[in-house]
Amino acid sequence: MPAVSIIIPVYNTEKYLQRCLDSVLNQTFSDLEIICVNDGSTDNSLNLLQNYAQHDKRIKIVTQTNQGQSQARNNGMLQASGKYFCFLDSDDFLDDNFIECLYKKAEKEKADVVMTGTRHISKTKITMDYLFEGALSSFCDRVKSLPHGGACNKLYSRDFLNKYHLTFPAGLYFEDNPFTIQVCYFANKFVTIHSGGYNYVYNGFSTTQDPQKEQKRLTDGLIITKKIMDFTVFYHLPPRERKVVSDFCLKYIINHRKLAEDNYRLDVLSLIEKTKTFYRLYSKIRLKAIRKNIKNFFARLLGIKTKKSA
Repeated sequence: MPAVSIIIPVYNTEKYLQRCLDSVLNQTFSDLEIICVNDGSTDNSLNLLQNYAQHDKRIKIVTQTNQGQSQARNNGMLQASGKYFCFLDSDDFLDDNFIECLYKKAEKEKADVVMTGTRHISKTKITMDYLFEGALSSFCDRVKSLPHGGACNKLYSRDFLNKYHLTFPAGLYFEDNPFTIQVCYFANKFVTIHSGGYNYVYNGFSTTQDPQKEQKRLTDGLIITKKIMDFTVFYHLPPRERKVVSDFCLKYIINHRKLAEDNYRLDVLSLIEKTKTFYRLYSKIRLKAIRKNIKNFFARLLGIKTKKSA
């Protein structure tokens, strides 16, 4: 049995895939199983995977019809046999010591989950999440410590995931978020570390960035938010914990810009509690709209063309 299974969903990412796979093969920790789930790619991704698999027997290719990232991860978990699992998106990559740092910490602390920071890489800048290092015992502290709702900057005990039957909701965007909330809730020991970075690359055609997928993001975001809030009801989370979860949804799932639209805002409010975070976001939107109206008013008064009037 390998120590760690790395599960990589792959869908039309040939532009990024070589860097992703190289970062896995260059890990300072070598006792790995690399499960690449080809999610019906139509570009050269499958050929790249096959070429890599010919040279490294740790790589296993699972092929499925296009079912989305969540189902690819679920199918990858079914095929994985490691003591620990981690998830890697095929347009992202790992620091060379990512697995070693998280594995050593998990073994030393007998942790269900170990989380590290994420480096966010765009065309213009690079930013890094820096985490407090230590064991987080309370659910609220765990949720507040999350640098995002994603599943990929963590190492998970396989036994822990199997015990609570933790999987990703199929066919939906933001599928990481309910998984992450459940991980925070159920983990017996949840540990954070500084070292060993996960590199998230902003890809303009990913599910979170592609403008053509905005409507599905809006719809699925509300569905996922409901799933998360239903979880808090089912497990009778107290008001303080529900508030933290509401803030999590506002921060990582809800489209802030759309809160200016009455229907969307009411849909959001039907799912979450009115928290300070909500009022702060809504106030910013209202203030921005007021400033824009004032600017357009004086532009019209002075005969200056704006984008709106041009």
